[in-house]
Amino acid sequence: MGGYLVASTDLYRGAPTRIYPKLIGQLMDTQIVQMIIHEALHRALPEPMNGFEPVVDRITSILTQ
Repeated sequence: MGGYLVASTDLYRGAPTRIYPKLIGQLMDTQIVQMIIHEALHRALPEPMNGFEPVVDRITSILTQ
């Protein structure tokens, strides 16, 4: 996604995901799906995995192949 911050989620369950619409228009549909899954994993995974970006990235990749 080019290293831009498009969305962010706090690490607690039920935390809202903030999506930054200015950048979302630059993404393809598949990238939007990947972003939503990635942010949901931050909320859903148990601690400390939910804050460990390589784990979240890998699971996102597996789920969206």
